[in-house]
Amino acid sequence: MLAGLGTDGKIFVVMVFVAVVLLMTSVIVPTIGSEATANRMMRRRINRVIDSVDSGSSNLLRDRYLGELSPLERSLESIPGISTLRMNVMQAGLKKPAYMYLLFALTLGACAFIVVMLLLQSIFFAIPAALFATTIPFMYVSRQRAVRLAKFEEQLPEALEMMARALQAGHPFVDTLKMIGEEMNEPIGEEFQTVFNDINYGMTSKTAFLGLLTRVPSISLNTLITAVLIQQESGGKLAEILLKISAVIRSRFRLNRRVRTLSAEGRMSAWVLTLLPFVLAVVIALSTPAYLPMMTKDPLGVFITGAAFGLIVLGNFWIRKIIRFKY
Repeated sequence: MLAGLGTDGKIFVVMVFVAVVLLMTSVIVPTIGSEATANRMMRRRINRVIDSVDSGSSNLLRDRYLGELSPLERSLESIPGISTLRMNVMQAGLKKPAYMYLLFALTLGACAFIVVMLLLQSIFFAIPAALFATTIPFMYVSRQRAVRLAKFEEQLPEALEMMARALQAGHPFVDTLKMIGEEMNEPIGEEFQTVFNDINYGMTSKTAFLGLLTRVPSISLNTLITAVLIQQESGGKLAEILLKISAVIRSRFRLNRRVRTLSAEGRMSAWVLTLLPFVLAVVIALSTPAYLPMMTKDPLGVFITGAAFGLIVLGNFWIRKIIRFKY
């Protein structure tokens, strides 16, 4: 059916695709835009601190991921541009190496291209289908990473309160890390157990916590690690510090939920107002086939259609401005 689409139908499909992409980038992403910006700034700070650590510890932090791979797998992991994917895979808690997701993406893209070409015999649809199929493994990694980081953030206040109670009971700080690793579920239990093992095997606390922050790029965790490192150098009541950080994180969760509640109407309005013209166009095309060709064959109709699509794009960015909260 799609193979029989004329130029107007193909332009319509392209317009729908652009509108959906704009919705994804201008409406969904900005609700967490401040979080993403803060994470990027935090990663830059982490890289600067890692560069200041001794070379042996720095290499250990960067090469831990490659430790159990074969020489062939290491060569595949050294493909240019794969370092970001490797970091995302590690932060997602996935056990497969990054190159497998890259190969899987290329395989999916090739299969989608071949299938669409065989069915529709149109490269106009085959290329977008291949590009979309190629992104599926990366979207899966990104989704798993987001879920894992969100779960870590959710578990962090409880872990801090448990650590504070253990410190008040007289346990050493390193033992509280082991306690979290043994008594709490993944991902926070696994990550804190890794930190305990690193320190137990002779790594400095600073390097071990930097490794944790690299695996879990969380603003809340960054606050915790900064407070712990400062306390170890200057002293103070760590239990009280942990309890205060836990209270701040819980307050931040309440604020995030409040922000999403306030922006929910704007995000829904963006979806409705953007997709409604295309849905109406399909309905009109099915009920009155002779109506829409007037909009594409007449010069004035072409101008009105282009202007309407431009206003849809402008509306997306305007809604983005309205629903983007800075806090």
